[in-house]
Formats: sequence, structure tokens, C-alpha cells
Amino acid sequence: MAERPWRNPRPAPNLDEIRQHVPAKNFLPQFLRSWWPALLWAFIIFSLSTDSFSSEHTATILFPFFHWMMPSLTLGQFEPIHFVIRKSAHFTEYFVFCVLLFRGVRAGRPGWRWTWALAALSIAAGYSALDEVHQAFVASRTSSPWDSLLDSVGAFVATVALFLWFRFRKPAASSPADFPGFALRAQTNAAAAGAAPRADRDSIQIPAGTILPVRLNHGFSSKSTRVGQQLTGRIMQDVPLPGSGKIPEGSKVIGTILSVSSAGNNSAGRITFQFAQIEVHNRKTAMVTNLRAIASPMEVQFAQIPETTPGFGTPYAWATTDQIGGDIKYGVGGPVTDSGSQIVGQGTYDGVLVHVKAQPESACRTDLDGNHQLQALWVFSAGSCGVYGMAGARIVHAGRTAPIGEITLSGESRDVNVRSGSGMLLRLIR
Repeated sequence: MAERPWRNPRPAPNLDEIRQHVPAKNFLPQFLRSWWPALLWAFIIFSLSTDSFSSEHTATILFPFFHWMMPSLTLGQFEPIHFVIRKSAHFTEYFVFCVLLFRGVRAGRPGWRWTWALAALSIAAGYSALDEVHQAFVASRTSSPWDSLLDSVGAFVATVALFLWFRFRKPAASSPADFPGFALRAQTNAAAAGAAPRADRDSIQIPAGTILPVRLNHGFSSKSTRVGQQLTGRIMQDVPLPGSGKIPEGSKVIGTILSVSSAGNNSAGRITFQFAQIEVHNRKTAMVTNLRAIASPMEVQFAQIPETTPGFGTPYAWATTDQIGGDIKYGVGGPVTDSGSQIVGQGTYDGVLVHVKAQPESACRTDLDGNHQLQALWVFSAGSCGVYGMAGARIVHAGRTAPIGEITLSGESRDVNVRSGSGMLLRLIR
């Protein structure tokens, strides 16, 4: 705890002040908007498992129809058709159920995450097992593990279909006009391979001072990393831009290792890197960034764990969490307060929106070049600046001064080890 003084208890802001910023009446409608289709479909599935939809009852409805279509059809010929229809219904109803469950778990948030998909698939598979247990107590129905497996296959196919949809669909905001103030330069495969990107009518610009909240996809170390190795990171929160535009969560930043020095007897490990590209909807643009803050995966996890366990029936989104650096987030839609209990921003589903604070002792600055947009800081505080939870590591050069954009980390008589899942705040210079 001594290494994380921002997690020490401190007075909460005035209750009346918090109530003014917490739109509690919006939480329940949002929950219902996300989950009512899945809950309704679950009730329909339950109804289809009753005596009213047994094989005998559906046969009395379907056989006359097929016999009217094919007068020569006998009961013996109808049986395999009836079997296929009933099993297809199993597959279809759980395909639809999994899609609706994904909608509920997603809760209006953009993009695709495997955690959302796996949660939806698990709920669908569990419900299919319970459905078969229910049928075991209905005299006219039979319970079969093969039916439960078929249900789960339908849910799995729905998961794959959702993944392919989000992976290959044409983004709605794919034209430059949909990214006001955001420069996204279209690049051909040749350009991505090393050719200079062409400046054309698709070229626009990212406002200087925009902060990108990034989670590293792969770790690197001054002991084992090689010069030229590629670095990638995922933007973890929608980044607001002027004119109601945004850089969507899930976009990618791409960087390179520039130099590496491993630790010796009398020298510390050093590693220099830069993030020089951002990719949004398969389009890339060049950028120059500096490093405002970096935190270990453990610190990132701590910042997403509630201070106290939510009470029974309390949505997880309402939970209070401690941001890296000292701020407190009072749930989704609630205020974000600093160590002095002053409100500095607002919580969102995937992070926080705040105005950053200057830190003169470490050269971290506030708004730049007239960019007064709220900044997306994910799990970080408005005043976050420097290294968190990485013992012995320090930022030797943040990239704000020459050589601009080059970031150097150093260890104290040891190698620098930045693990996969570490969080960073990168700030665009140009």
C-alpha cells in the first residue's frame, strides 16, 4: 500500500453534490433496453418446452399443412420431415437467443469483445441444460442431452456469426466526414508495407493534445526485445473529438522498438520506442506521441475492482472504483472526483471523461493548443503522470522534447520489463 498512496482512504464529496451528477433514473431503463429482448426470448423458449408444443401437438398442426401441399404424403414419410423441423427449431431458437444475450451483455457499448461473446454463449448453454431439465418433468416431453448439445451448437454458430459480422462489416463511420477533426489517411497495402502514404482528399488531422488510453497487446523487455520489433496496443475507450466525432474503442496503435540496452554490472537497462501510427477501421494514419503515464497490469486490474462489493441487486456499473493516480469514479454516469473531493469529470461504461491536470514537477501538461475537449483516460486519473506499479522503472524521456516522439524507459540497476496488459496514456503532439 505504501507504493500506492492514492488508494488511501479520504473524505467523499458532499452527498448533495454527487446526487446532482448521478442520473440514477437512467440506469434502470438502460438495463431494460439492453436485456428485455433476451428475457422475452427466454420466456418464449420456456413456453416452447411445455406440453402445448410436444411432438404430438406440433404433428397435428404440421401434417395437415404438408398433406395439403403433397396429397400423397403418408404419416411414415412425414415423420423425418417433422423430426428435422423440430431439431431445426432447437438450433434456430438458441441462435437467436445467443444474439440477444450478446446484445444484453454488450449493454449499448460499441464494438466486439470476446468476454461479451463468451458470457452470452455460457448463458445460452446453461439455459439449454436447464430447459432439458424442465422437459424431464413434463409428461409429454422427453429430456435429451443431445438436444442441449444442439442448442449449444446453435449458440456457438451465432457467436461465430457475430464475430464475422463485427470483423468484416463495413463501418458506418468509414468516411472522413464521420470523423470531424480526425485525420485518417487511407493507405494502400504498399503504403502499409513501407511506402509513403499519399496525401489526398481523405486526409484530415487529429487535434494536438488528444490523449489515447492504450492497453499493450504484447510486453517487451530490455533483456529480450530486439530493435525493430513491432509494438501494438488497443485503445480501451472511445476518444471524443471535436464536432461529436470519436476514435472508437478497439482501434489500434502501432509502434516500433528503436533501441535496447540490457542491464549490466554498473548500468541500468534502457529501452526506447515510439508509437507512430493509429489504425481505425482498417485505415492508418501517421502520428507523433509522447508518454504521459504508464501502469502495470496489476494497477490496471486494481482500478477496475470496486472499493466494496456491490449490494444484492445493485448493478455492477454503479460500483465505486479508484482510478490510477488518486481519482474516484462513482459508477457509470456518476462524478469523478480528485483527492480533494473536487469533481473533475464523469464516469462512462468503459472509463472516464475528464479534463487533464498539469503536473509541473514532471512536465505533464493540461490542455494543449486550445484543445479543451474532455479526455478519455480509461482507468487513469486526471492528474496521472509517470510510472505506476512498475518497481524500479522510470521515464527517462517522454518524447515531448527532441527527439520528439521517442520514449525511453530505464530501470534502476535492472532490466526494464513492461508486461502485456500494461496501461498507457499517449498524448498526440502532431
